[in-house]
Amino acid sequence: MPPQYLAEFKELHFRWDSLMRELKEGLCYDAFSTGYSAREEVFLDLFKSYSESQRSYHTPTHWLNCWKELDTVLPLVENPFALKWGLAEHDSVYFPERKDNEEKSVEQLVKDSVRIKLPQDLILASKKIVQVTDHKTRPLTLDECFAVDIDLSIFGKSEEVFDTYEVGIKKEYSFVEEQAFRSGRAKVLKSFLERKSVYYTPIFREKYEVAARKNLERSIQKLT
Repeated sequence: MPPQYLAEFKELHFRWDSLMRELKEGLCYDAFSTGYSAREEVFLDLFKSYSESQRSYHTPTHWLNCWKELDTVLPLVENPFALKWGLAEHDSVYFPERKDNEEKSVEQLVKDSVRIKLPQDLILASKKIVQVTDHKTRPLTLDECFAVDIDLSIFGKSEEVFDTYEVGIKKEYSFVEEQAFRSGRAKVLKSFLERKSVYYTPIFREKYEVAARKNLERSIQKLT
């Protein structure tokens, strides 16, 4: 385990165990027929994936921050099990040079779900959570909207936090020539500004919309 993620490991592991208990008590008993080792192995494999060397932003910190952001809207969520599971898996596969990360993450989610014997309805709902985090697939349910907004909540953070995020993204794409990166990144950020609103849900619009637009405009100006 990379030592820089020790704190994240401890908190994610605690939250993971809580999620497994929730599944047992509120949804699925079959998951516990696999025994502790299978559930632990899935967590460790996921954590290892998020800690891979090609990642600078899509790390265990991002996974943990997504779950923390989910905490703030949990009473409004329709299927908390699926949303938590989907957010845990949404960047399980991440290689910046590839265009199919969400597709591969969905495949990984299915594999992990089978390993711990999750029910098909949960697998289907959580697959959709991962799919919408490509930010091209339109979310159709409230939980899918929350997934997108949670993933993009970084846009609305303080300037310091947002700038650190931008540095991480730049590092992940260090293999791209400078001018190509600048133009491509500016195009991506502009696509969010061109939306009627950056966020789908009223609670995230109220919380982050103004700051997100300022951060995006500021970053685009730097890039161009």
